[in-house]
Amino acid sequence: MTGRARSSAATETVGRGLLASLMARLERHGVKARMHISRSDAKAGEMIKDHAESLGVDLVVMDLYGHSRLRELVLGGASRTMLIQETFPLLVSR
Repeated sequence: MTGRARSSAATETVGRGLLASLMARLERHGVKARMHISRSDAKAGEMIKDHAESLGVDLVVMDLYGHSRLRELVLGGASRTMLIQETFPLLVSR
């Protein structure tokens, strides 16, 4: 196993643990959440938007995170993608 594969597996394990912890916290407050982990070459914003559309969600709640203007211009960004979509309401925090 290469260092990159090991690092990726460790990151995924930590990520799953954090998501499980978040879901348990939401459940204590009466929110029924589902975890969906996906691997794709698509950009994060497009993945979020497409998945939300496929589920027919009424609202997406997310925290916004920004990068430098140059990085956003070159690579795009999940926050920007979600802000310009017009399919569903978006509740954001910063």
